[in-house]
Amino acid sequence: MVDGRGRSFGQRMRWTQGLLVAFAAVFQWGCGGGGTSAPSELVGIDAYRNESACAVGYQDGPEAIRTSGIDIVTTFFQKPFDQNSLRALLQASARSTFDFIAGRGVRVFVAGQRRAQCAIFETLPRAQGPELEEWNRVNSTVPEGQTILGLYLEKRDGPITGAGTIIMIADTSRWTLVHEYMHHLFATEFQKNMKRQDLQATKGVAMSNFYSLYDRRTTLSSVELREMGRQLQRYSNFLRMVLQQYPLEEVTIERTLVTRFLAGEFGFVPKVDAKNGIGYIHSSVRVVAAISQELEDLLLEVRSLLSSHNANDSVNDSDEELSGELRQWRALKLSLQDHNEFVRARGRELGMSVGLVAEPGRKESNSRSEESELDNGPVVKNCGHEVDLAADLAEIRAHSRHRQ
Repeated sequence: MVDGRGRSFGQRMRWTQGLLVAFAAVFQWGCGGGGTSAPSELVGIDAYRNESACAVGYQDGPEAIRTSGIDIVTTFFQKPFDQNSLRALLQASARSTFDFIAGRGVRVFVAGQRRAQCAIFETLPRAQGPELEEWNRVNSTVPEGQTILGLYLEKRDGPITGAGTIIMIADTSRWTLVHEYMHHLFATEFQKNMKRQDLQATKGVAMSNFYSLYDRRTTLSSVELREMGRQLQRYSNFLRMVLQQYPLEEVTIERTLVTRFLAGEFGFVPKVDAKNGIGYIHSSVRVVAAISQELEDLLLEVRSLLSSHNANDSVNDSDEELSGELRQWRALKLSLQDHNEFVRARGRELGMSVGLVAEPGRKESNSRSEESELDNGPVVKNCGHEVDLAADLAEIRAHSRHRQ
């Protein structure tokens, strides 16, 4: 689970600058996510680690249950996964959870310095070699005062092998292990069609192609305008897919686990992790809302340019494609409102002071009176392989300065 890198450009939507800092470092493969929130009654990460790691012992709880076959379901944001693999772990001990996950070819390591009074995973093998190098690289990007709880590295070519790899701090809870395993379940289904590395690379090419034309938009011919529209449609589509794989996957995982926890189905985990999950959903939704608003503005501008050449049928085709993209982004913003409502309702159910939650696309006040336990705290969940969503925002805004 994670955080991002970048700075705000221009006057528009300055409220996202703090959010980008919270997303400092990297959106990682398989985990995505953003700066998370620890409950405000806790003092920093050490207090969080003590309450989380010491709440439930390594042996506490029964064995993972046996489930028959695979049951693929599609959850939020059209994300499929095998829910039988999750059901098997909902009421298992930490020891049985580890055994179950390792038995499916996923390697699990611990790394980092123990700081809590308890460390239920301290007997697990420690990360070494390329796994430790990746852990240290990701940790070096995290803002001061935050820490990484867990890191998921999906199967890929290179020195890190296996069906997937999970690296955690030893003094975290079973919640982190199940969270990272859910990334593996989503990655397993996604890899049936495309590698996430390929998705990110394709998005980058489309972005570069679009801006090479957009920066010359006032001098483009009708043919070039059509190509600009086509490249924006590709960039917009692939960027939305990247969001689906990273921050929206964080939202999906934490909402699933919080819901199961509150229903009494997800046990042998501390309540503090459910609160942290609420904050994680909130921060991830904020990042997606910021990018959604920027893309909507960009699509409207380019569609307007194409409309000025409406005598050309081929340009009209591009205009229709952009209108379709615009509808997709607006639908996404509507779905984010449901997750904001979940944050409000379930946060209060957990006894959190949730304050005001900004609707997607609405600028947030900097007033301290609106802050709450949802504000970015010391806990960061992270995962491997860089996806720099803050760079996308920075790129859009760098160009948008010319259209203010």
